[in-house]
Amino acid sequence: MEKLKQKLLNREKIFISTISDWGWGGVPHLFKDDALDLLMIDVEHGHLGWETCENLLRTCNNLSLPVIVRAVDTEYHLMSKYLDMGADGLL
Repeated sequence: MEKLKQKLLNREKIFISTISDWGWGGVPHLFKDDALDLLMIDVEHGHLGWETCENLLRTCNNLSLPVIVRAVDTEYHLMSKYLDMGADGLL
């Protein structure tokens, strides 16, 4: 996360990708090897369930790959669950 913060502070380009339908737990490994700065999991427009999202978040955390979640709605109980699962932020 510190690397991403420094890039943002220095106004450098960052590379982001989105997962919305493909919930295979190995996806973050593929992105990490491509020097991705941030991964976004889109559950608003995708078809990922809670369990799949948790698996992806856990994998990203283990890889030290910053990850944010685009939540379905702005209701507290819908947003806080992703933070509890390990998301670094919400969109």
